[in-house]
Amino acid sequence: METYEFEYTNWLSKKRGSAQLDEASVTFVLDGQERRVQFGDLASYKVEEYNGVVLYLRFAGGEKFKISANSNFCNPEPFRIFCDDLDKKLTRAVRDGNIALTRKPGTFEQKAFYIVLLAMTIILVLAIVYSLSVGAGLSSYVMPIAVFIGLWISYFGAQKKRQRRTSDL
Repeated sequence: METYEFEYTNWLSKKRGSAQLDEASVTFVLDGQERRVQFGDLASYKVEEYNGVVLYLRFAGGEKFKISANSNFCNPEPFRIFCDDLDKKLTRAVRDGNIALTRKPGTFEQKAFYIVLLAMTIILVLAIVYSLSVGAGLSSYVMPIAVFIGLWISYFGAQKKRQRRTSDL
C-alpha cells in the first residue's frame, strides 16, 4: 500500500490531504474525513491537467467525487504524481479484466478539441494573411497568437502523456 501526501484546493483555500493506494482501492483522508473507494464501485474517472490537476470519480450509482489542486493556490505536483499512479492502477485493473471502468479523456485529449483548435487556428491564420494584405499590422494578433501557442503546447503535451501512459502498461 502506497501513501501519498498532497495539497488540494477547496473553495479557494489550500488544504492538506492524503491517500493510500493499493491494487483494488484508494482511501482518501480529506479534512479529517476518511473515504475508501473500491475500484469496482466506480463507473468512470477522469484526470484533467491544466493550471493544476483535477480528479473526477463517478460511481456506478451516479454519485460524483472531485478533488483539485489548483496551481494558483498550492503545489499540484504531489497530487499529479498520485493521480498518475492511480491512473496506472485503474488502467491495469481494467486491462486485467478485474473491473469494468471507463477512463474519460481530458479536454486536451478529446478529438473534438483538436478539430476546434485546428479550425480556429486556420481562421486566425487567414485573418492574419488578410490583415497583412490590406496593410494592417500584426499588433492586434499578438495575444491570440500567444493563446493559440499555449493551447497547441497543452494539446501536444496531453497527447505525449497519453502515448507514454499506454506504452508504460
